[in-house]
Amino acid sequence: MNNQPPQFFLRFFRWFCHPRLQKPIEGDLMELYEERVKELGKRNADRRFRRDVIQLFRPSIIKPSDGTYRLNNYGMIKNYFKTSLRSILNQKSYSFINISGLTIGLLSSSFIFLWINDERKVDSFHDSSIHQVMVNSYYPDGKILTATRTPQPLLEVLKENYPEIKLATFVSSKRTRIIQVDDRYFKDDGIYVTPSFLEVFSFPLIVGDKHTALDKSNSVVISKELAMKYFGSAWRNANLTIGKTIKIGDKEDFIIAGIFENVPANSSFQFDFVAPIEAFIRENERIRGSWNHSMLKAYVTLEEGSKLTDFNEKIKQIIALNNSKHINSEVFLQKFSDRYLFSTYEDGVVTGGRIEYVRIFTLIAIFILVIACINFMNLTTARSNGRAKEIGVRKVMGAQKGSLRIQFLVETLVITSFAFLLTQVLTYLLLPGFNLLTDKQIIIDYLDPQYWAISLGMVSLTGLLSGSYPALFLSSLKIIQSLKGGVKHSKQAGFFRKSLVIFQFSISICLIIATMVVFNQVNYIQNKNLGMDRENLLQLDLQKGAKQNYETVKTVLNQMPGIASVSASVNNPLSVRNFTTAVRWNGKTDDQRVGFNIILAHFDFIETMKIELAHGRDYSKEISSDFSNVIINEAAARAMEMDTPIGESLSFWGREGRIIGVVKDFHFASMHSTIEPLIIRLDLEYASKLFIRTKPNQTKEALASLEKIYTEFDPGYPFDFQFLDDQFESMYKNETVVGKLAIYFSFVAISISCLGLFGLVSFTTQQRTKEIGIRKVLGASTYRLVTLLGNEFGRLVLISFCIAAPFAFYFSNNWLENFEYRIDLSPSVFLITGAFMLVIVGFTVGIKSYNTALRNPVDSLKDE
Repeated sequence: MNNQPPQFFLRFFRWFCHPRLQKPIEGDLMELYEERVKELGKRNADRRFRRDVIQLFRPSIIKPSDGTYRLNNYGMIKNYFKTSLRSILNQKSYSFINISGLTIGLLSSSFIFLWINDERKVDSFHDSSIHQVMVNSYYPDGKILTATRTPQPLLEVLKENYPEIKLATFVSSKRTRIIQVDDRYFKDDGIYVTPSFLEVFSFPLIVGDKHTALDKSNSVVISKELAMKYFGSAWRNANLTIGKTIKIGDKEDFIIAGIFENVPANSSFQFDFVAPIEAFIRENERIRGSWNHSMLKAYVTLEEGSKLTDFNEKIKQIIALNNSKHINSEVFLQKFSDRYLFSTYEDGVVTGGRIEYVRIFTLIAIFILVIACINFMNLTTARSNGRAKEIGVRKVMGAQKGSLRIQFLVETLVITSFAFLLTQVLTYLLLPGFNLLTDKQIIIDYLDPQYWAISLGMVSLTGLLSGSYPALFLSSLKIIQSLKGGVKHSKQAGFFRKSLVIFQFSISICLIIATMVVFNQVNYIQNKNLGMDRENLLQLDLQKGAKQNYETVKTVLNQMPGIASVSASVNNPLSVRNFTTAVRWNGKTDDQRVGFNIILAHFDFIETMKIELAHGRDYSKEISSDFSNVIINEAAARAMEMDTPIGESLSFWGREGRIIGVVKDFHFASMHSTIEPLIIRLDLEYASKLFIRTKPNQTKEALASLEKIYTEFDPGYPFDFQFLDDQFESMYKNETVVGKLAIYFSFVAISISCLGLFGLVSFTTQQRTKEIGIRKVLGASTYRLVTLLGNEFGRLVLISFCIAAPFAFYFSNNWLENFEYRIDLSPSVFLITGAFMLVIVGFTVGIKSYNTALRNPVDSLKDE
């Protein structure tokens, strides 16, 4: 038998290949053709060879008019994609795993970047020259507190004395009010502002003039949503809405002077109506003209060219110059566009805020993409033996390293493109659920070029990163070795692959530990003893009839089914807003400056809240002097340096009395901060919130009793109540959302890492197939073979744990420092995580190792 390739193919290779490569290619071709003849016979070898050559290289060569042959670039590119698609279809399980891993990684990263982009866009639609006025208060003990609320006279002083200020406005905190329209009642949220508010901020009016809409003290501007709710489709007729009178809070009539577009979801201000600040000041007369009471937030816009640092230096001493009692207060401006993300201050300096979560999740997104890329690399190199002959044939036919690298990169980009398309579909389908989880209203603008630029950039980078190592590795395989079907991998290559797996699992372990820490901290907050009992406690706003007949309402409710106790207050005990430093007591020195939180309450407040008394007594209706007396918490007694405070005199806000009781410290603010000094004072005039403690397991009966009395005294008013438990959980919504996201993304990281591990196990078992067969012939049990393969990967997990644990400890401890009351980092968190990872890895490795160990030794020995 003449084992010579047909001359047609030899001529074809000369046309295709570079002249200096003809001889070695012909030599390798001879060896390949001889092996084909031995394997298939002369006739079959010719037919198989002819089909391979024509199929692989016909699109890549053209013959121009001059008779010379050269590469057809278009044909080559077309061939790259055609070959890539063929490879994907021929290896369905491998392609499915790769596409799934990349899709999971891209999908998770896409959601993270959508969330990050939404966070960064908050308040971005406003003028960049807007700044918020901030106040640093310096205390004798060295403590510096940064406040966002300012005294009422401050704004006029700023406008009159500093030409750098173009516009200035006050904004109150959001207030919930009952609004009467004709004979109907609604409950909506609004803010009180100075007339220039609509000029400072970009909330466009649909109807009305932003320059004059709030000039009158009884004018009001409502949202489009409220206009539709109040007037239906008639709101579009300005003659029927502008000038219409509505009543806000059962106190004053207001005339609608404008309608604004609904406040966008990416605004830190959320409100339904805007009323003049004068109405708010009338409700809180003590702030009028006072430098001692701070209840309003101030915002200014600066003239173009003004330098913030220079201006801050000029206004620093405004409060000190106008109020000798506050000589240790300094005023400064912060850019409004930064406030949402940079809101945390320590010692008078901004240290972070929500930007920390943005940075954390940016890293998580990057790490998840890297894990997905590593997974792809490991799976590709694990499959290298299967592609060795293909690479050898390509090299024999003249393919150089560069073209092979391009081929494998194109394959990667094709797979990544499939993953990208699948990601787009899944993102669209899952976005409503993601919005529900994160309490956002993210909408993807598919017409936004920036969205596609970022998405395609992320996909291209992922494809290049994923395909770079496989392209370099596979293109470097030797021809003869490849054609013989065996690939020997160097120790350096093995070390690199194991390093990738260690990196994958290090990230996964970090995420798991961080997730457990967040979960434990949130669980600690939700179950911590607050010093008051928030269970079976609900809050209802007192309206006109119930407020005027409070004592009757209380007496009747105490006699009805399901009601345990009733009281009222100006403040929600979980969020006390009244604050003052104008407190006097015996022994106070001139340099002592202590801030006190104030709760104005009715009788039985302490009993209803189940706050424990440490010393003294509660208020009594039988003692008339109790209307001047006060009850303080333990933190207040420490701040005033009183060992026995009962009976000591104390005065503030024009009323002097004595301390009759001391309650144990309870949490009336976020656990991010320590418990501060507190005063509880009787106030029967302004209390507007009704608190009802229900009997255990009788909430339904209590609500029925409450609704009956409520509708009897205030018919037509919306019956709207809140459980304090729900309010407490909403205070830590950010931490809860972060915890849930961390759980999901940890699961994603583990899943992708296990896919990568599966690839490395597949690679290892391929390399050790003959060894496993020999061991089995010599009597090794299936269990022994499984543990032999599993021990190596167990060591990788232990190395990963040793690398990840210090980083996880550092970052978790830094996050916990944001809480004044927090868990201790227990070693059990790290041990549980390590054990969990060993179980996951053992399960992943065990499946593949077990299947390999069950193979017939004869097949294993024939494999190589």
